[in-house]
Amino acid sequence: MSHNADFDPQPAPVKQKSGCLKWVLIFGAIGGVCVLACCGVFGYGVYLFKPTMVQSSPEVKALAAEIADFDIPEDFQGKMGMKVDNFMVSMRICDFEHQTGRGHMQLVEFKVKFGNPKDHEAQLKRQMQEQGAAEMKTLNIVKSETREITVLGQPAQFTFAEGQDASTSTSYHDVQGQFTGKNGVAKLHLQVEDEVWDEEAVVQMLEAAK
Repeated sequence: MSHNADFDPQPAPVKQKSGCLKWVLIFGAIGGVCVLACCGVFGYGVYLFKPTMVQSSPEVKALAAEIADFDIPEDFQGKMGMKVDNFMVSMRICDFEHQTGRGHMQLVEFKVKFGNPKDHEAQLKRQMQEQGAAEMKTLNIVKSETREITVLGQPAQFTFAEGQDASTSTSYHDVQGQFTGKNGVAKLHLQVEDEVWDEEAVVQMLEAAK
């Protein structure tokens, strides 16, 4: 069974930190990578990232539209959004929550503006995965398949998985994959409890992106 090479279908273990703190750690880690790559020195680099934060659902959806014009399902409301855009890197993060609290979806996009982006993308992806993602569950995967879906006119690989929450045994559907957004490399990660899962709506959201 094939898996997405860039993003492991099983989410990284959830660390006991608040969602906002996780993203701050991600920005700090990415800043360090950027400084090291730019300056060509070893050690820890410190770079000041000043993210713009939004918290209302309309603002989060507007920020997500800067990544791709997804038709976000009505039962998902924008919870938090963060944006960084400077001379070294641009990054957008959007966090959505199911209206019943039984699912989460995240959109992340980044672009390196200096040097050869391909030289730094792998490092950035590792930093993001190591920090984990707010609200995402650690699942024991029991079924997984990779599907090719055209997003923004480009083929993209998405992993559709099923599993159980390691702490509660609640059944979840997990969808994640990488695609080319409007500004750079983008990732979508969605987790929804089995009882409120709507596969048709999710596939339609991905295919209708523009």
